[in-house]
Amino acid sequence: MSKFSDFFSGDFYSDSNHLFHSPSKKKKVSSSTKSKKGSKVPSKNAMGSSSKKKTMKLTSKSKSTDRKTRRSRDVTTMKKTKDRKSSSSSAPVYQNYIFKKIQRSKEPSKKYEAIFQHYAKKDKLKVVSFGSTEKRDYTQHKDKNYRDFYLKQNKIDQNNLMSPKTLEQMILWNKPSFQQSVEIYKKVWKRKSKEL
Repeated sequence: MSKFSDFFSGDFYSDSNHLFHSPSKKKKVSSSTKSKKGSKVPSKNAMGSSSKKKTMKLTSKSKSTDRKTRRSRDVTTMKKTKDRKSSSSSAPVYQNYIFKKIQRSKEPSKKYEAIFQHYAKKDKLKVVSFGSTEKRDYTQHKDKNYRDFYLKQNKIDQNNLMSPKTLEQMILWNKPSFQQSVEIYKKVWKRKSKEL
């Protein structure tokens, strides 16, 4: 029965005592109906180009951000160097300080005081008092022999120009004139600032 049922499932044509079985025809779907049913599927080339465009956009964005960060860093470094140059051009910087002036000390036991200003923090001042009022110095007695004897016992230490001992030796025991000693101290300060 299965053979006969399979045989008689289709359509028949009679022609001179012969029966011919016509196979069932499949309906062909046109490309227009396919396009109507759904949206067109993009090709592999189109997919690849779109992904490439997206990656290109991401890389361009990352490059632009990197450039912006580099520019900001360069600007900050340039500002720092400009500030450093401006401060050093106007006044030499030694150990982050600028020499301002020497004046009479406010302490009764000291003769003078040196004032130093921080190159970045202008409100930060360093005041160093030096020279005992109980002893006479070379600017007062003008005795070279006593000066040489004093300098042999107390050698000038130029590694720390802001110490009270160095200030006393270079300003009160260097030249007979107070102003000449201050000018020499300024020159040494400038030379030491260039070496840093």
